[in-house]
Amino acid sequence: MHAPSRIISNSIALAAFSVAIVAGLAAGNPADTILVRAIGAMLCCQVVGWLVGLAGEHVVREHVSVHQANNPLPEVGQGRGFGEIDHSSTGVPQAGG
Repeated sequence: MHAPSRIISNSIALAAFSVAIVAGLAAGNPADTILVRAIGAMLCCQVVGWLVGLAGEHVVREHVSVHQANNPLPEVGQGRGFGEIDHSSTGVPQAGG
């Protein structure tokens, strides 16, 4: 699985490239100027998107660790409330009784 920061940075870079292409075409710029500016925008936004992705990963990791510390999983097993059930007080008919 890819790191979320890579996915975010690639998405932002592709969006910047697309916007630069469309804006350059709408402005009537020559093709070489459009491509140079679009590639420059893509590279800059790749770095910015990577930093944003890293910050997002850090925030999520920190939030998950705090949540896990505040809400630990219960211990499961014999003698911890999940073992044998005493049917004498539950109203369940007993064998032979």
